[in-house]
Amino acid sequence: MERCKSCCVKYSPACIARRPLGMRFALGLMILFFGLVTLRAHQSPANCGGSGLQMFLSESRLDGKTANTITNGQQVVYTIELANDAALLTPRETVPVCDVGCANVFFQCPDLDGNPGLISLVASNLSIPSGTSRFIASSVTCIVATASGVYLARATAQVRGVLHDVAIPDCETQADCGITACHPDAAYASITSSLLIRRPQLTILSRCLAAVNTGGVISFDVSGTLTNSGDEDLVGVSIVDEYPISQTILKNITMFHPGDSVDFSASFTNSTGLCPAFLNKITASGKALANLGTITDSVTCWIVAFSPFSFRAPTRNEDGSVELTIDGAPGTYLLQASTNLVDWSTISSNTAPSNIISFIDTNAINFESKFYRAVAVCPDSPN
Repeated sequence: MERCKSCCVKYSPACIARRPLGMRFALGLMILFFGLVTLRAHQSPANCGGSGLQMFLSESRLDGKTANTITNGQQVVYTIELANDAALLTPRETVPVCDVGCANVFFQCPDLDGNPGLISLVASNLSIPSGTSRFIASSVTCIVATASGVYLARATAQVRGVLHDVAIPDCETQADCGITACHPDAAYASITSSLLIRRPQLTILSRCLAAVNTGGVISFDVSGTLTNSGDEDLVGVSIVDEYPISQTILKNITMFHPGDSVDFSASFTNSTGLCPAFLNKITASGKALANLGTITDSVTCWIVAFSPFSFRAPTRNEDGSVELTIDGAPGTYLLQASTNLVDWSTISSNTAPSNIISFIDTNAINFESKFYRAVAVCPDSPN
């Protein structure tokens, strides 16, 4: 037993073999524990304290303003920043230098379902020494457009590299990113950001009314309804008649809430280029309150200009000719005739200086019956 005591101080295998089974098991665990501690002392995460490799992700619009809420389909600039904070004492009571090398940065723009989409490599083989403060590693521009009913868009950034504690001998990063004698560990960080998607929308309905041509002067009315059919408050909303009366403001709305509707109407008079028909265009526009993105909607319709006039009862003279009289506003009229109400031919073009136009159709003597009609023509019309 004396010989055994001397050997057991050194935990020799010969001595351990002579110990009782329970004691041998306990000694084996002690040796295994010391072995693990020795191995772990050469693994970087056990020695490198602090926050380690850090990643930051921010979103902005193209104008540089922060984007927390965006309009669907808008471009968003994602800025990816990295830092390496490793400053705590090691088990050996020294301050380690825990460098990250061979770091690659990956990014996923939001897809149609609002989830992180395809992975793209946006920066490669970065060196991030211990103590590196926050810096921009990359920026990515994404068009964030989600499917109907999706109101949250998520993007994800990741960085993967190799962590080395160069306070341990022979533990430096190799140029080819290989593993060194210290068995370096992986350095990894990821971050996900979410954007709230808004769908501001304006819907404009316009009623196209016929215009009245009185002596070449066109008078017409426009009216309609504008609705905020989106899910966001709109500011600075205006309803404008763009043509034929350029940029005539019909109504201004300071604040327009989702579901709100307003009616608009206006009367116009113009005498240039509006006969016999013309296109009227009304446009509504406003800005989304969350990001001041402009929203527009337009509606167009054709307005037919007509002249109010009427025929008096035609009179057949003794010689067989027919006398026609038209009551109407001063202007130009085409008098047309037909024998079958299908084929019409112009028999006269008259400009009425007053409210009465008279015409005698001498060709009527050759027909037992004949039909007549008049067409009002604006002065500037090629007809």
